[in-house]
Amino acid sequence: MVKNVCPVCGNPGVGDYYHNNVICDVCGSDLSVFHTIQKEKNRKKLGIVSSLAGLLLALALASFIAGSVSSKHNANLIAEKEATISQLQSEINDLESKAVAKSESDSSTPSPEGSFRYTIRRGDSFCSISRRFYGTENYYKELANDNGLDINSHLVIGQQLVIKTR
Repeated sequence: MVKNVCPVCGNPGVGDYYHNNVICDVCGSDLSVFHTIQKEKNRKKLGIVSSLAGLLLALALASFIAGSVSSKHNANLIAEKEATISQLQSEINDLESKAVAKSESDSSTPSPEGSFRYTIRRGDSFCSISRRFYGTENYYKELANDNGLDINSHLVIGQQLVIKTR
């Protein structure tokens, strides 16, 4: 098992969070976002490779078709196939842009400078989160205020809080 350093607390004994969902044993940070980012990078690479393979296949098909008809007709077919390929490539680019924009809009808003986002898990409270990230429960009020919440607010599993560095 690959060991990495936790990007939140610097713990050197963290598992391979680029390929697995990992929670740091020291600070309790959910490092699954790095696994998600790695999967997105791999998906984009696969999309590019697939696009190039499709383009090469289309060119090979166009060449084969062009070779089986007259030379005058070949020039027309090649121009037509190149126009089709260009149009398809443009549509692929548009779809990839839309997919990236959708994934960015689906993700939570960026964290302010000097902070990070934490996703609420079962059993979390302002006190337990304060203890986990600041070493003391004394910052529970500030934690609630930083997120526009009251200290009596109900925390929901999956809800995200901004954790400021103190």
